[in-house]
This record gives sequence, C-alpha cells and structure tokens, in this order.
Amino acid sequence: MILGVSGSRQGPAAALLSSTVLAACEESRLSRSRLSQRTSSPRLAVSELLEFLEIARSRIQSVAVTRDGHFGGHAETPVDHH
Repeated sequence: MILGVSGSRQGPAAALLSSTVLAACEESRLSRSRLSQRTSSPRLAVSELLEFLEIARSRIQSVAVTRDGHFGGHAETPVDHH
C-alpha cells in the first residue's frame, strides 16, 4: 500500500494506492475549513481513507510526498507535485 501526501497551496490531501484500490481525500472536506493549514500534514484525510477502506496503518509500505508534503513515521519519497 502506497500513501501519497500533499500539503500544496490548494490544501493538504492524501491518496492510498495498491494494485486493487485507489482512494483520495482532501483535508478540507473533513476539517470543514476552506483554508485548512496549507503546510500541514493531511492527518484527518489519511485516517478517513484508512477507516473507509478498512486498512490498518501498518499496511502502509511507502509514502510519496510532494515538495511541501510531510507524513512522519515513514520513509518518504519526494515526487514532483504536478
């Protein structure tokens, strides 16, 4: 399971990807704030995706982050944000 994390100017977001699953969520959809902290980690979005897909956090094998994304506790691989 790969976790993708962005803390972009448009607002933090997360995506989960495996060979059979793809799901994404914007932090602002859960925080109900159009101006979610733009540099924060999308912790609510990650938690919601894991709960919705019934996947344990321990199944996250790698984390891909945009230049302004961050998700502590895992080795991160930076990717272009476009």
